[in-house]
Amino acid sequence: MLVLLVALAWWWRRSAHPVAYGAVAGLAGLTHFYGLFLVLAAAAWDGWRRRWSFSAAALIGALPALAWMAYAADYLFSSRAGSWIGVPDYALLEETLARGLGLWPLPKLALILLLLVVLRRWGGLRRVPWPAWNLLDRSGLIPSLLMVFGVVAVSFVKPMAFSRYFVVLLPAVVPVLAVQIGALEFNRFGRGCGLVVLVLLLVPLLLTPGSHVRVDVPAIRQRLRGLGHQVMHLPFLGAWQPWLQHLRQLGCDAESQVVVHHPLRPGIADRYLHVLSQVIGLPLRSADSCDAGLDRVLPLALAPNRMTAHLSAQQEGGLALLEHPATRQFLFELLLDLP
Repeated sequence: MLVLLVALAWWWRRSAHPVAYGAVAGLAGLTHFYGLFLVLAAAAWDGWRRRWSFSAAALIGALPALAWMAYAADYLFSSRAGSWIGVPDYALLEETLARGLGLWPLPKLALILLLLVVLRRWGGLRRVPWPAWNLLDRSGLIPSLLMVFGVVAVSFVKPMAFSRYFVVLLPAVVPVLAVQIGALEFNRFGRGCGLVVLVLLLVPLLLTPGSHVRVDVPAIRQRLRGLGHQVMHLPFLGAWQPWLQHLRQLGCDAESQVVVHHPLRPGIADRYLHVLSQVIGLPLRSADSCDAGLDRVLPLALAPNRMTAHLSAQQEGGLALLEHPATRQFLFELLLDLP
């Protein structure tokens, strides 16, 4: 929904319809904080360029979202809001690239650079033109980049930069890339190289999630077997009935209201969480949507991490599972009882 609204906003802005632009921009601001940040960045940029009608339309459209922020300021500017987001670092850059390029983003970037070198030398590519200023402006890419710089800068004080939220850049980035790539000219060899690289870039997208479990773990098993060790297949710990019953008892003893887990992508995780909730008899909530008013929570985390540290500081309980002596001893005994 956010991407659709941002795309419509850029469309109406480019088509010189300030009223429609302001209305859609307001909806984008109410949909997500990054939509609001983008609208404010666009208002600032259009004001700088003396496009007063579009700057005013964006500011008026942002008023409902700003009013809501003022209403919820006590929570939004507290340490509880977005506590699971860290300060910007290299991992943020790599994860953002991975969300845009898929698995192995850095090797893919290296492959693209290598392709450009080959195309310049043998593929008929004369030069790689820099995007026209008008294209960067009309596509919304300049306001989008201003938003990114602003969010990253503020995140060193109040962390809010998270890789998946930068999806708001797509409606501005995709048209610029399309125009730039469409203007390139290649010979037959260059077109063939481009097709090969395109296939190589798309292949990882066809891989299903969980490659670590499906590929790395069997490889480790084979290596251990090659060394003469006897290796046994076992389900993962979260499927063991004694462990699930222990979690149920732990939740009862602690009088927990809810089990909190890390944010997960929809799909297989949803089915597992549904079954887990039925077995242990407690509702499950994602850490990024957990009600701050809950008094007693049980984190679904073996070892201490940022989520458990935040829960321990803000609410009663919040200890990681292995921080409970009874759970730690139970797990040791469970592992020792394996054949």
